[in-house]
Amino acid sequence: MKSSLVSRLLSGTFWNGLALALNQGGTFLGSIIVARLLGQVAFGEYAIVLATLMSVSVLAQTGLAFAATKYIAEFRSVDPLRTGRIVGLCLVLGPALAALCALGVAVAAPWVARPALGSAKLALPLAVGALFILFYAANSYQVGALTGLERYRALVLPAAICMLLTLAAIAAGAKVGGVTGAVAGLSVATAIRWYLHQRTLKSECQKAGIAIASADIWREAPLLYGFALPAALSAFLIIPGLWITNAWLVRQPDGYVQLAHYAAAFTLRLTVMFVPALINSVGLSILNHSRQGRSVGYFAAAHRLNRLAMTGSTVAAALLVALGGRSLLGIFGSGFTAAGGSILWLLLASAVVESIFLGYFQIVQSAGRMWMALGAIALPWQVAFVGSAYFLIPHYGASGLAASNLIGVSAALLMTSIAAARLQEAGERSVMSLLGRFAEVLRLARWVRTQYYVRRNPVGYARSIGVTIGEGTQLYGGETATFGSEPYLVTIGKNCHITQEVRFITHDGMAGILRTRYPDIDLVARIRVGDNVAIGMRSIILPDVRIGNNCIIGCASVVNRDVPDNTIVAGVPARVIGNLEDYERKVVGQSIHTGALYGREKEQRLREIFAVGQPGGR
Repeated sequence: MKSSLVSRLLSGTFWNGLALALNQGGTFLGSIIVARLLGQVAFGEYAIVLATLMSVSVLAQTGLAFAATKYIAEFRSVDPLRTGRIVGLCLVLGPALAALCALGVAVAAPWVARPALGSAKLALPLAVGALFILFYAANSYQVGALTGLERYRALVLPAAICMLLTLAAIAAGAKVGGVTGAVAGLSVATAIRWYLHQRTLKSECQKAGIAIASADIWREAPLLYGFALPAALSAFLIIPGLWITNAWLVRQPDGYVQLAHYAAAFTLRLTVMFVPALINSVGLSILNHSRQGRSVGYFAAAHRLNRLAMTGSTVAAALLVALGGRSLLGIFGSGFTAAGGSILWLLLASAVVESIFLGYFQIVQSAGRMWMALGAIALPWQVAFVGSAYFLIPHYGASGLAASNLIGVSAALLMTSIAAARLQEAGERSVMSLLGRFAEVLRLARWVRTQYYVRRNPVGYARSIGVTIGEGTQLYGGETATFGSEPYLVTIGKNCHITQEVRFITHDGMAGILRTRYPDIDLVARIRVGDNVAIGMRSIILPDVRIGNNCIIGCASVVNRDVPDNTIVAGVPARVIGNLEDYERKVVGQSIHTGALYGREKEQRLREIFAVGQPGGR
């Protein structure tokens, strides 16, 4: 089984990789040509126009590429007739939706260029780029269908032809018409690629014994809507986020120059994600094909192999690019070398995180749980990305945008790992009802909100669950487990300091072993903490304990009895080791008097007191 998986993965990765390298190579080398021919400012304009066109193009795909890959791979061996209907439906929906979005951009270009991109002259290249949107979006379902058929070799010849055409068309267009000409050249090359892929798809379906249907195709609409619609809605969240943050960047001082630096570094990030992306594409086809007539063990082995291959290849590629980062950025021109280093390193880190995210996301995709992905993954991802960009871009420019990219994809990884774990625990193999999907999304969304709230405002969270807390009290490192199952039985006074991993336990759970003899036995009691109390890390406060005023509880203590006022206790179980008066005499004399300082001011003063150098060796 393993040798078969490895063979399919290696073969598919090689041919798919060759095709993807040729396609992305044309875009990559085309960007270099534009940067060298037109300079940094014009390249920044080209980058924001291309980012806008790509954003709309991905939206116009409406998830058809993913749906085509999933369902063609799943049914091609067991139900060729159904597969033919799915391909036929994609052939109708893909161009229609792409044409609708392209028309919208062509009409709206003048109203988008000035207010959003900050330059009215970009209206013309945006309008010309509507042709790119039409054929790029329509091309997506073709590639998705060929991927589902595992016909990767058939993608290579069209990609090779189009790479040469792309370079020639972009170079000629840039020389003749500047940014508009470069966009026009790219659009023409994309149209030719769509034509070549259309012919290839029909030929490969015929070889596979699949007759592309034109009748009864709408019978398969529920499948595509159940998968493609939430995938499209996820794109509606993700792609506009990329465009909005780029637009924020260009509106900063020297914004187009900063965007040029970001675009150059992001182009190198795309090269790092090249192999993981194609492994992900091949792996998805294999995983979905294994859902029909294969054992659970085969699916698990395929997923494990695919995930390890993606992560390992990304780490290796990121290290290579990081080592040669300055030289690689210099390809775009001398002005890119110095400014792009920190941007590149942040983007490389986000690439590694994204490869791990993609590995776990395959479980969600192959289970068809795209409604879960929409609410529990895409939404937190974009909230983290766009929210952090809003605060970071004005202060750090392109580096802030790169940092936001890392923050966003880290949030996506966290949510995806949780969702994947839940699916695996439940042995997810079926498609849930819409109501069930919605309930799943709500549960995960509530969990995310709670985790955010308890860390953002631990005192507010504690009060919301019933804890009585006095004014001036602070909780450090909030956790949902701090107050146990009866938080409403805990009372904390004013001006207290509760540190990390403290636990207030209001019931004796060990009494459960007596329930066979005493079914209703339950030992529950209140906990009261007075004013001006400090409780050290990892301390445990047990039921029916009253802590007086002006007390200190040492770290990792277990408090199982009352603590008198003005007392210091520590240990397991906690015992009196001093009083507040002795502690005051000791610490006042040792104070370095920085308690009223905060942030950088405090850090600077501490470095001076302890003769510690500045960060980074300064």
